[in-house]
Amino acid sequence: MRRWMTLLLLIVSAALAACAETGAGGGGGATATPVADNATPPSRIVSAPSNGVSFGSVTLSGAQTGTFTVETVSAFALDGNLTLTLGLVGGKVLIFDMPLELMQPGTITLGDPDTAPAFASLADPSGAPHLSTSGSITFSQMGETFAANFSFEAGAQIDEGIGTPDVTVAGAVSDIRVADEAG
Repeated sequence: MRRWMTLLLLIVSAALAACAETGAGGGGGATATPVADNATPPSRIVSAPSNGVSFGSVTLSGAQTGTFTVETVSAFALDGNLTLTLGLVGGKVLIFDMPLELMQPGTITLGDPDTAPAFASLADPSGAPHLSTSGSITFSQMGETFAANFSFEAGAQIDEGIGTPDVTVAGAVSDIRVADEAG
């Protein structure tokens, strides 16, 4: 069940990232700086990076390669779970899903969505989503915001579960603000 819910979140997030990429400016070349918008539903709350440049970056190695800037950050708590979504420049979307009580300073083990309490998924509009098989995410807190460093192995989602891990995902993100049903 969690795997299908994750797949749905990946599809919606990829669509939102694509809209953001081609939205206000027209052709996809320039990107707008995310700004806080308290009038939107909590699932769409995105803040501006404190350094004014970016929220961080993600590096892929293996079957997919490259370094991608984190363009948007959304963290939403609902029914005891936390979904942290990172929109990457170029349309890729990285999602972390975990029990809300794990969102505190420290390291969280990531694994298979069917067996681990915390997992990650990487969506690319042109291919199958990749789901974590092993790795971790480490949170630190500064006032009301969190930052995270992460590294995990991932395999493509297939009918039988997860394929052999063929992508390593590593990166860092800052300025994570958690919203809940109340905003």
